[in-house]
Amino acid sequence: MRNVTVFSVLFLGCIAQQLPASFKVCDHFAPDVNACLKDAILSALGQLKDGLPEIGAVALEPLHIANITVHKFGNEFSFINVMIDHLSTVAVTDLHSDLTREKFWLEFNMTADDIIAEMDYSIKGKLLMFSVDGGGRGELHMKNMVIQATLIGGVTSDGKYYNLDDLNLKLYPKMVKYRLENIVPGQKEISDQINDVLNDTWDLLWDAFKVDLEEILDKFFLEYANNILKYVPISP
Repeated sequence: MRNVTVFSVLFLGCIAQQLPASFKVCDHFAPDVNACLKDAILSALGQLKDGLPEIGAVALEPLHIANITVHKFGNEFSFINVMIDHLSTVAVTDLHSDLTREKFWLEFNMTADDIIAEMDYSIKGKLLMFSVDGGGRGELHMKNMVIQATLIGGVTSDGKYYNLDDLNLKLYPKMVKYRLENIVPGQKEISDQINDVLNDTWDLLWDAFKVDLEEILDKFFLEYANNILKYVPISP
């Protein structure tokens, strides 16, 4: 997942010469701006999938997260070189905006059938009722995901561009399916049994690292969005 959700800011009047002409144009202050933004998000996702090197926008698929390390309840979980895929398959289900010449506020939901994350992982401590000290390849399937996004900001000192101060994402999968190899080194049968228990009680592990994942994505997309907004003048 080279990164889940800033997509909308790209479409807020994509009239800068540096952006491709294929990006949908939305008037920030038109009565139908919300409907326009929904269409523009879907159009832009396909183009951002492979990135826009000419403006320094990296590809959104797969989205790369270098490391997520969580210390909770005496346990240590590390997910390394996380690659998140299928972000371009999202659908926008709701969108509201309040755009003026002084402020920027945008809130929207996205849904996806299956967001996939592949990584190397290590885990040490007690997982459910099992004592574990293992690691290897891992895969997560976040099923029927709902992503709630809120973007808040103001304008640049010259008043020509929006600039975000805060970007907040909340992730709500209906289910997470895990496949973690070698949880107990050299004991495939036991590792498989632990995977089965993890999948039966998927929310316990998800809740342990959800907030950390959201915070990493918030930071990434805030920087990503502001890099693009500097090419998108506020509508006249």
